Amino acid sequence: MRQPTPLLVLTVLLVATASTSAIIRRHDRDDAAYLKLGAGYPCVTRLGGGTATLIAPRWLLTAGHVATNLSPFDRSVHFNGRDYPIRAVLVHPKSRQRPRTAAMDVALIQLAEPVEGVAPAPVYSGRQEKGMNVVFVGPGMFGDGMQGPVGDDARMRGATNIVADALDNYLTFSFDAPPQSTELEGISGPGDSGGPALCQIDHRAVVVGVSSANDPTGAAGPCRYGSTEYYARVSTVAEWITTTMATDPAPRALPADPIDIRDGHWPDSPAGRIAGAFFEAYGRGDDQAMESFERTFRAEKALKDRPVAERVQSWRKLHAEWGPLKAHKYIQAAPTELHVLVRAEGEGVWKSFRFETEPEPPHRLLGISIASPVAGN
Repeated sequence: MRQPTPLLVLTVLLVATASTSAIIRRHDRDDAAYLKLGAGYPCVTRLGGGTATLIAPRWLLTAGHVATNLSPFDRSVHFNGRDYPIRAVLVHPKSRQRPRTAAMDVALIQLAEPVEGVAPAPVYSGRQEKGMNVVFVGPGMFGDGMQGPVGDDARMRGATNIVADALDNYLTFSFDAPPQSTELEGISGPGDSGGPALCQIDHRAVVVGVSSANDPTGAAGPCRYGSTEYYARVSTVAEWITTTMATDPAPRALPADPIDIRDGHWPDSPAGRIAGAFFEAYGRGDDQAMESFERTFRAEKALKDRPVAERVQSWRKLHAEWGPLKAHKYIQAAPTELHVLVRAEGEGVWKSFRFETEPEPPHRLLGISIASPVAGN
């Protein structure tokens, strides 16, 4: 079986885009029906570049790769008109295991205080998932089975599907085109990683799976008709979830509070100087400026791994998609590591840029990691 492609959080390392997965619907159904279905599950919220589900008053369940990729700006989640600070992040010990199908792509998030006015969706511990009718919920990118993901408005959507198979660590779903599909058929898309597959048991929604990956084999591309969706199988880790929630985990360690950067005053550090040069070059919107930036600041090893011309081409493509970038805040994690909260005006979403330089002079740029979308504040 082909290994699934890591999904949901859009992470761009050295401007190389990874496959990701929001709710992608049937092309012949109105989006309003999917929005209405998603609005019925207030226990689901955006977490960083992905999604999470409230499974107990102070606990969220999400994907391991979503938790691992939380930026320093991701410090709270939103429920019922309130922000709840994140206290601890606990990733399953097998989250990064290889081969990919042996991994358990789940994580728990502990909140500093219990969520009020929202009923949690408990986890399912049985082993009868195959054939279950489920609802996927997430605020990621929207689109349909013919076009794939096309936009991001951060609105919660839902979709229905049926568990095709139950593997040791994963549940699989097929994204079927009509007439074989369910009435509101869909799968998760970019921004929905970590979101739930919910089943109604005894008139209560329970979490049976966590959005993890999409395999485009046999389809026209990721998140299109014919692709296979992989959700981490919650029943496999039900005991770990229960045991972990009974502990008192160590609080999440975070760097200093964000500093406003809208006045253009970058920190006097290796990463700060390079970040300032990047946004100045990007703002010009031409290949010559980006080529000059790459040749001036990129580390020699990085240039050998990926030619300048290829990097410039990628920036050109992303510029057309993102439009202008407005840097709002930064966090100096170390002199050689800077995190920047950015608004992509063309998409209307927030992104987190992480600039990392060599530890020794002349502190050339090792990489720019970009998480999208992230929560703005």
